[in-house]
Amino acid sequence: MSRSAIVPLVLLVAAGCTQNVGLDAGPDSSADGPSADGNPLPDASRDLLPDAAAADTGVTYPHTVHVQPLGFRALRVAAANQSLRILGRFSGTMIAGASTVTALGYSDVCVVGMTATGAPTWAVQVGGDSPPGSESEWGNDLAMHAKGTSCIAGGFVGTTHVGPLLSLTSQGEAELAACLGPKGLVQWASAGGCSTGGSADGLVIAIDPDGNTYVAGTFQGVASFGNAVLASNGGKDLFLLKQDPAGQVVWAISAGGKKHDQAVGLAVDPAGNALVAGNYHDGIVLGSHTLETAFGDAMFLAKLTASGEVLWAVSSQEIEGLDGVSVATGLGVNGNGDAYLGGHFGGTITIGAHSITSHKSTVGANSLDVFVAKVSAKGVVRWIATGGGPGDDYLRDLDVDAAGYALLTGKHRTDARFGTFYLTASGPGYSDLYLARLDPKGHYVNA
Repeated sequence: MSRSAIVPLVLLVAAGCTQNVGLDAGPDSSADGPSADGNPLPDASRDLLPDAAAADTGVTYPHTVHVQPLGFRALRVAAANQSLRILGRFSGTMIAGASTVTALGYSDVCVVGMTATGAPTWAVQVGGDSPPGSESEWGNDLAMHAKGTSCIAGGFVGTTHVGPLLSLTSQGEAELAACLGPKGLVQWASAGGCSTGGSADGLVIAIDPDGNTYVAGTFQGVASFGNAVLASNGGKDLFLLKQDPAGQVVWAISAGGKKHDQAVGLAVDPAGNALVAGNYHDGIVLGSHTLETAFGDAMFLAKLTASGEVLWAVSSQEIEGLDGVSVATGLGVNGNGDAYLGGHFGGTITIGAHSITSHKSTVGANSLDVFVAKVSAKGVVRWIATGGGPGDDYLRDLDVDAAGYALLTGKHRTDARFGTFYLTASGPGYSDLYLARLDPKGHYVNA
């Protein structure tokens, strides 16, 4: 079907919201090209990708994207197959050479497709009618498939528009997922949750080798995802759903306890199993697995089959009297299916059979340090690497290549040590960014 003949294929309404809308994406399988409206976006911006981001490749980005009047804020970046995608938010009018995109409300979500040299080739916006100072839609995460498909997860309230042709509606706060082809054509968009008095939010997203999409997030009350209807246990619970390449929900499951639970990381291993990481309070039930902590907040990592069965789950544990605290913030997987769980912690905690203790501050209190734990495909914790100093240090995100090298980034507030690498802070009251790399055995190779 030609691009000029794009028509809606599926429109389902359930639980007060547009559940799924699919489009015939047309000839959208090649590398980055013109935008969906036929207008190519010119070369991109230091505002979006700084030159330092490409230091190892020699690629620079000496271009400019102008946004008037309120600006552009990049949220997530994904790369695959010599292409880049940026999930961001803009207000007013975004001008990129001859192309202009104007926010429908106070500010809109957008996805910008770029070549490996930083030249933007298309842009798609997601937006609704939001009053000044508010956001009726939001983007939380971005994933990219090796064939060039990119998918986003987030949420919206009321009515939002995905590209020029799709609209989704909800009675409350609903989960949003959408996938775009290599040239930026919207392949499908869906909404989940949507119950009156309830809420749902898509926090993280991943794509498996076959093009199926996994979304994890939080919901409260009663929420519907396709034919699955989920009910929370008390506070905000987790949901995890799988959608096929056309956006149809294959399955959806919930996990949680009496308090609030949160998903922070999602990955798919080469065999098609899903790994989800998050944080919980007191206790959480994941399939047939129950995790508990006696001293408050903890983090978890769980592995599920492609059919949604929970194979195993591991958790951090604080030790009584040692004021332990742990927060998961990132997740990656290598080519063997081993998971890398990252975050920050204070005091003494255990993960599996391994215990770690953070630095003390200058006044003797526990400071926050960075950690990365490698967990085998069978759920056995192999090693834990830590880094930090007497000030609070944070892990913002991590990524893992097929060979098992982990790249982690975040900030440190005082001088910090990562293995044999010593990082000097700018001074009191400042936070500095760090970038560190671990080898497959948990040794820092640079920072």
